[in-house]
Amino acid sequence: GNAGATSGRMEGDEKHMILVDLEVPSMRKSYQFRLEENCRTELLIAEIAEMISQKERCRLLQEGGELELYSVGRELVLDRELSLAQQQIREADRLLLL
Repeated sequence: GNAGATSGRMEGDEKHMILVDLEVPSMRKSYQFRLEENCRTELLIAEIAEMISQKERCRLLQEGGELELYSVGRELVLDRELSLAQQQIREADRLLLL
């Protein structure tokens, strides 16, 4: 039965999007991003960097440096190998792209 189904759920249950506030201190900008909470953080960072680069028409990546996501609420840098859900990142959380 699908008694537990919620409306607006995308097919194939794995995709569950959350809206987060994302700040990019290096550019003094902030954005709202819809991110898939079960996707590896590493892939999300690449996606975010790509989207911001296109929007702002500039490269985000520092020379030889890797971007990191920092959770303001949890006061820690997110593990690239884990998903947002595994790291208790929730809807409306504030993240910094460093």
